[in-house]
Amino acid sequence: MKYALVNPRWSFEGSTYFGCPEPHFPLELLYAQQTLRKAGHEVVLIDAFMESLNPDQVRQRLAGFDEDYLVIPTAPSYLFWRCPQPELRVPRQWFSALERKSTKVVIGPHGSATPKPTLVKTGADVVLRGEPDQTLPMLAHAPWETIDGCCWRDASGTIHMGQG
Repeated sequence: MKYALVNPRWSFEGSTYFGCPEPHFPLELLYAQQTLRKAGHEVVLIDAFMESLNPDQVRQRLAGFDEDYLVIPTAPSYLFWRCPQPELRVPRQWFSALERKSTKVVIGPHGSATPKPTLVKTGADVVLRGEPDQTLPMLAHAPWETIDGCCWRDASGTIHMGQG
């Protein structure tokens, strides 16, 4: 399977976020990249925040990759997952702007705390709670209801919660 891990270009304009607005290495995506590769999956990681890329530039980089899963975090860095920005507009905007046909997966503190609202507010297909580097590889081969912390929307729009 193919996974595209995208750290969006975060914008805190109009936000009540008081944390550091500077780019930091997306540790959660770097860990996930290594775990996915060890599991035999193809992975591309694009850090639009660090590289100051817009959605069009990211879409160009993804052209031809044809990923099965597009993964976007709900906070800019694992370092700030303890006090993330309250709103989810950036992940929602990036999922929409990237216009991918792949399964949209969101990871991060918002989904860990409130998976169903995070699923709805971001427009994602799947929310993974907890440590995504451990559960992302499972999306490709395990029934989602057996994945700890998995929350997803089926084709009819019904939201389901996996175990854990």
